[in-house]
Amino acid sequence: MLYKTEEIKQSIKIHCIKTDKFKTNLISVFLTVPLSREKVTANALIPAILRRGTNDLKTQEDISIELENMYGATFDCGIEKTGENQVLKFYLETVNDEFLPSKENTLNKAIKLLFDIVLDPLTEKR
Repeated sequence: MLYKTEEIKQSIKIHCIKTDKFKTNLISVFLTVPLSREKVTANALIPAILRRGTNDLKTQEDISIELENMYGATFDCGIEKTGENQVLKFYLETVNDEFLPSKENTLNKAIKLLFDIVLDPLTEKR
């Protein structure tokens, strides 16, 4: 097992754990925000809103179709309280490319989809 951490920006780190034990890849994004009475409800709603669509995939159905096209990849998100923080969690799990007959790069597709959900959500201009 190989564990590597890299800080890509201040307070933003990537952790990579490489192992041959599993036939899937798990990509996670954790956003930690201080717990405050004023923002606790809004923060709790963020994962539910972000999972509804991206600028590329406008609906939850479009996201589901994309996940199915990645050999049944799964996506989930939620929030939990850890100490005096709220942690918004986003997960995407996909089959390891080594086990695909076509050797296509589903890992890159999964990373792009997860980042689109978190960083490029569908917005409405008002």
